[in-house]
Formats: sequence, C-alpha cells, structure tokens
Amino acid sequence: MKNEEKARKTYAKFQQEFHKNFSCITSGLVLNETVPHLGASPDGLIECDCCGKGCLEIKCLYKYEDGLPGPYFHGDDNYPPNFPENGYMICKESEYPLDSEFTLKKSHKYFTQCQGHMMICDRSYCDLYLWSQKRSIAVRVIYYNSQRKINKGIHRIYSTKTDVNLRRNNRWQ
Repeated sequence: MKNEEKARKTYAKFQQEFHKNFSCITSGLVLNETVPHLGASPDGLIECDCCGKGCLEIKCLYKYEDGLPGPYFHGDDNYPPNFPENGYMICKESEYPLDSEFTLKKSHKYFTQCQGHMMICDRSYCDLYLWSQKRSIAVRVIYYNSQRKINKGIHRIYSTKTDVNLRRNNRWQ
C-alpha cells in the first residue's frame, strides 16, 4: 500500500507534464449508477482536457522490483550491459502482463480487471501503471465499444439473479 501511493504520485507527476488540466484522485469503492449492485475500486479516477475521463490501476510487481522488462534507450543511466541493439527486452514469462509490443495481453487477468473498472465507473480508458523502484511503465487500455453489448448482457444476468433471489425470498416467507 505504501508503494502504491508512491506509484500514484510518480504517475500523476509524469502525466501532468503531458496532459492539460490532469487530475488523479483516489476513489475507494465506486458503484455503477445503472447496476448499483456492481462496484469497482480502481486505484484512481483520472481526467484531463485532452483524453477525458479514465481509471488508474496500479500494480507494484515485487517480482520485478529491480526493474521492469521494457524499452530501454541508449544513454539511459540504467541501460543494461550486453543489451540488444534495438533497446527492447521482451519478457518471455507467460504471466508477465505485457506482450512484445508493450500492450496489455487480452488473456491476462489485469485486462479483465481494467475492463470491469471502465464498465462500472463509466470511463473510456484505464491506465495500467506497472511500478517498480527503478522503472515504471504506463499502458493505456481502451474500453471497447463491442463490450457494451456484453455489459448489457451482464446487467440482464445480474438483474435476473436478483429477481430470482427476490422470488425465492418471497416463497420462503
């Protein structure tokens, strides 16, 4: 938790340099207005004039506390020796959340988490911030319009379950 706050401050400071009127606030539990029995707790609600409203999800990956795999550039202070000329280190571990193009793998659990945050909080994107003491990577995850059909289906499923539970309760009384 203490590293999460450090990560949030680092993320916000960096984003403020590139986004007009950028703000990042902690949110706690957010309930969906149309489906109030669904909630999410993103690590931040973010907004700026250029990108609109989004969510922030922070992951402090202790396995990579000495540095995250990712793009390095010649001249970086922490440029590893014997590193490939193109400056990219691809993590071959299947559980690492990013693919070779440094986008979030759709098969990774963080993708589902980010999509859920966006659906419940009614936001169009989620910045996944992978943080370590030495390196951090921010990845933008977009809320897909095709998901809206799925979300309506989720609403119907939950509504149906609620109706069934209410009917059961009435029968038992």
